[in-house]
Amino acid sequence: MSTSAISSPHYKRINEKFGIDGYISDATALKFLTKNYKSILYLTPDTSDDSGCFGSGFESVKEAFGDENSRQIPLTLSMPAFQFTCETFPIHALAAFEHYQRALDTLPTPTVVVCKSGRRASAVLATYLGVKEQRSEVQVLADSTVSGFSYVDAEALREWSTIVLINNLRRRSYSGSAAMIFRQFFEKESSTYTYLLADPQTKEAILIDPVLETVERDAQYVREMGLHLKHCLNTHMHADHITGSGQLKRLVPQCTSIISEASGAQADIKIHDGDRVWFGDRHLIVLATPGHTDGCVSFLMDDCSMVFTGDALLIRGCGRTDFQQGSATKLYQSVWEKLFILPGSCIVYPAHNYVGVTSSTIREEMEYNPRLKVGISCERFEEIMASLNLPRPAKMDASIPANLVCGV
Repeated sequence: MSTSAISSPHYKRINEKFGIDGYISDATALKFLTKNYKSILYLTPDTSDDSGCFGSGFESVKEAFGDENSRQIPLTLSMPAFQFTCETFPIHALAAFEHYQRALDTLPTPTVVVCKSGRRASAVLATYLGVKEQRSEVQVLADSTVSGFSYVDAEALREWSTIVLINNLRRRSYSGSAAMIFRQFFEKESSTYTYLLADPQTKEAILIDPVLETVERDAQYVREMGLHLKHCLNTHMHADHITGSGQLKRLVPQCTSIISEASGAQADIKIHDGDRVWFGDRHLIVLATPGHTDGCVSFLMDDCSMVFTGDALLIRGCGRTDFQQGSATKLYQSVWEKLFILPGSCIVYPAHNYVGVTSSTIREEMEYNPRLKVGISCERFEEIMASLNLPRPAKMDASIPANLVCGV
């Protein structure tokens, strides 16, 4: 189909599977378009100045293409994905792209991607094709410039595309090289998971949430693997067990302890929201996720592939909020503003599980978590947490004083 067949000045046929377009209100053009495309990804929010695309907005899109072949995922430059797309903190950009990618992967082709001017549509499609073809951000931007894609003139869209493409190649590079060493350990009395992560090149390693009773096991495993334990991290000041950080520092003298400044506990390194914890060429991003306690943090892997959520988000549950500065309101905000904005495929590794489940995903918890899933309001969550009536942790009186001083 030629460009001249469509009346819109923003129309561009990209290949046999995809096209982009801008504002179209001409009913005749719409009818003609439906004969040439099987589906549409509609980026326009009907509640903004963009409304009016296709006459009455998304409703007329669905009438033309049908519910199954119409997808509306609004894109505006005021969204976090296009406000905070710096390379060092790519969460919003990657999470937004995942929605567009899933839509374009599943809609029947040919598919047309539409916004008001075609600018955002061109950014989404150029980025999607760049990821599919494993191309660099430099290649995609150069070809987009030659092809006249209007998104290249918008800094926020250009940066968003760049960050998504950079992280896509970074993930590919990680998967193509020696895999990161990752082990999940279990302490049965408190049902605590301890996580070992190590860079296979430098052999630098970290432990997340070590438990006093299992430090010998952890240290032995580190020795057997020929690893250099750099840090012991705690997601928060635990009430149900004593941290193994202090004892591990004795067994492995070069190791340092880490906990959030807001926890009030002692450690060699105090961390804050947005900090990075490096081990070799890999790093974790610190996400402040208070609510279970004031000092709770989650640790996000540098490629957004996994997140260690402590007690903030458990599998089909969450940490209690009835003591130790607990706040149901804060916890709800933490989960929805810091964790549920992560890519849906991001694997969730909690600090505890009491029925033997080892991991989940962000998408899974948003769909199935009975306390926090989509549709549950903050008010309802507060009611749920207030009605739990949980028993006092058996080791609380010993654990909290010990954990204030790194477990020793």
